[in-house]
Amino acid sequence: QNEGFLYGNKRIGQLRIRQVRVPSDQCSSVYLERILSPDTADLAQIRCYPSFSRGDTLEREFSKEDPDFAPDLEQQPWFKFWTRQELLEMAFFSATFATYPGSGYVVDIENA
Repeated sequence: QNEGFLYGNKRIGQLRIRQVRVPSDQCSSVYLERILSPDTADLAQIRCYPSFSRGDTLEREFSKEDPDFAPDLEQQPWFKFWTRQELLEMAFFSATFATYPGSGYVVDIENA
């Protein structure tokens, strides 16, 4: 058996993990009532993330709950949004659950 060969697929080149992010939105009250008790504090502060669809506006700036969070994009490039042109990727990738854009947040895994 060839090393790196699995079920008829063979990886060529570097491994890249790419993530697309959609902005959070308020959760529906029905959803919250099903998973939380009605007396849970700050129900209005809980955010939900919708399923991805091709027409979604992508989140282009990484944000966290801490407003002072400011990542160093040189040292932590996975916090930077990359366009498909910058990544030299196809415009879209079709997959099982959706069609995804070639842009997104990326980390290249070296020596994998």
